[in-house]
Amino acid sequence: MLDTQFFQQANLIQLLVVYANAKPTNGGFVAVSNYGVSKYADIPLTANIYSKNNQLLSNYFNLPFILNGNSHELFVQSSLTPSDFFEKIYFQIDNLKNTVSDDYFLKIILITFFGLRGSIDISAKFYTVDLLDSVIKHNPNFIPRLKTWLDSIDININDRHQQPQYVQGISLRNTQFRVPLRFVFNRIGSEIQHINLYKYNVLISNQKRF
Repeated sequence: MLDTQFFQQANLIQLLVVYANAKPTNGGFVAVSNYGVSKYADIPLTANIYSKNNQLLSNYFNLPFILNGNSHELFVQSSLTPSDFFEKIYFQIDNLKNTVSDDYFLKIILITFFGLRGSIDISAKFYTVDLLDSVIKHNPNFIPRLKTWLDSIDININDRHQQPQYVQGISLRNTQFRVPLRFVFNRIGSEIQHINLYKYNVLISNQKRF
C-alpha cells in the first residue's frame, strides 16, 4: 500500500492501528502483530490459528495484512522520515477523534494498541505493549500525546530510558505501556475474539485470575 493511498483513504481506526504498531523498514513502514505461545492458553498455537488470525485482522481493520512466518504484517510504502510519517498520522487522528465520542475513541485506542502486539501478563494483572525505540526516538511527543489521549483512565508508562541498565547499554529494552488487565478485558475483551483467537482464549480461560 502506498502512503498516499493510506493517508487519503484511512479511517480513524485504520490510522490508529498503523500509529500504534508500525515501525520503520526498508522502503517504508510495517505494522506488525506478533505473539508466541502462552502457558496460560488451553489451546495449541498452530499454523491454522495464525492463518485464521490473519484473516480476522484483515477483515476487522479492512487492511491487507499478510502472514510472514508467525507475524502479521501490513506494509506501507513511503519515502517519509519516521518523524514526518508519524506526525502526519497523528494530526489526522487528532482531527478525526473529534468526530466520535470519547468512549468510542478510548475503545479503539485499546483495541489498536493491545489487540495486535499486546502481552497478557496474568501474574501482574496488566495488559502491556512495547512502545518501540525505533519509533519513540524519532517522535519525542509520542508518549505525552498518548497520555493526553488516555488522561481519563489509569495507565502506567514504564520508561526504561532513565533506568541504569539502559543508560549503561546493558539492557536496551523498549518502554512499556501498561493498563490494568481487568479494565482492558471489560472494555474490549469481546472484540479480541474478532482479532486474535489465541489471545482471546488466554483471556477467557484466565478471567477469574485477574
